Amino acid sequence: MDKETSGLVFFVKHPFFHSFFDHQIQEHIIKKQYLGVVQGTFPYRHKHIEKPISRDRHDAKKMIVSNKGKTAITDIYKVTTKDHYSLLSIGIKTGRKHQIRTHLKYIGYPIVNDPLYGHILDNRKLLLESYAIDFYHPLENRFIHIQAPIDPRFKPFSHIDLTSTIKMPLHKTHQK
Repeated sequence: MDKETSGLVFFVKHPFFHSFFDHQIQEHIIKKQYLGVVQGTFPYRHKHIEKPISRDRHDAKKMIVSNKGKTAITDIYKVTTKDHYSLLSIGIKTGRKHQIRTHLKYIGYPIVNDPLYGHILDNRKLLLESYAIDFYHPLENRFIHIQAPIDPRFKPFSHIDLTSTIKMPLHKTHQK
């Protein structure tokens, strides 16, 4: 997760489980969901972006969409639009540096307050947050879903009940 991004972080505390969760990451079993706010009305209900990303050779801090880059897959769902801002639910299949930020800038909708890929509009910091995670728990033999409450920085959207609003599946049925 980028240092500017807020929200949930997944840590494996016991060394015995590291390889188990590493496997879940490699096989895309662990799913993270992000919330992002962009300026304007996002024109798509769902936008699938599959564009490779590489380091920007002109600015070492940035990433760019480039045919010479590594595969990056992002799915973006518009949750709602209010007061000239759109709240997006974003899932990533790959985990490239600045993937969400790079893909949204590429399609012309950078995250609000993104100092690298957009503009600072106010003092709320980068409006990108990891808000939900699904993972398979090896001892309970089931999927666990963890969701954080929406951060107040995401006003005017902080009142939205995300459990009833976002219909994006976070995981497929786990198969052994």
